[in-house]
Amino acid sequence: MNKRNLYIFYKKYDVWFDQVTYFLVMLNVVVLCLNTFQELNPYLHWFKAFELFMTVVFSIEYVLRCYFSYIKGNMFKYMFSVLGLIDLASILPYYLPFSGFKHSSFIKTLRLFRLLTMLKLYRYSEHVQTIVDVINHKKGDLIATFISILFVVLFCSYAMYVLEHEIQPDKIRNILDAVWWGIGTIATVGYGDIIPVTFWGKVIASILTLFGVGLVAIPSAILSAGFVELQNDKKAKKHKNNITD
Repeated sequence: MNKRNLYIFYKKYDVWFDQVTYFLVMLNVVVLCLNTFQELNPYLHWFKAFELFMTVVFSIEYVLRCYFSYIKGNMFKYMFSVLGLIDLASILPYYLPFSGFKHSSFIKTLRLFRLLTMLKLYRYSEHVQTIVDVINHKKGDLIATFISILFVVLFCSYAMYVLEHEIQPDKIRNILDAVWWGIGTIATVGYGDIIPVTFWGKVIASILTLFGVGLVAIPSAILSAGFVELQNDKKAKKHKNNITD
């Protein structure tokens, strides 16, 4: 089978291939979650066998996508694209131990990338693609909002450090502790491990809480508007195509 026939075969069964891979990705996530239950340790060998199977499947998928991208003349475009890097990162943790790299803490951290297989759903689900399209469409507004939130959190966190560090040095040891407090406060979570005790510290906490209610709601409003705009654009294009036909 030459390259052209192989590519035609791939395009013919592309939908079926996507549906099977979609199911395997979901199953892989379920197994990763089940693997955390100590009660299921007797079935650990089955989980490891499934992980090995999925590694083989996703490795074959990655090689095939590289190959078909090579046929189309854009292999490096795929390899260095977001989806290509996700595909690579989802299988890389399984192969590093065999390469002679034995740094256990790094390997354990890298194995977190196994959950990146969930991001493969972007490729196979039209609804997930819609979410990504909305984020791309509104990324400028979202970036501006997150920068504003970051500025408010850093300003209030540093103010909290200045006001509270000497009073409770065991709670607010450095700016990172203050930022942890700031994030918990602006998200209105209130973990309670850091509580301001000075008058001005309480004022800063109150201001940040009030700002948090408004600022955190802005990204939701932006995304909602983006969904409406995207749906209206799709309806307009569909209506235009119907008129043209």
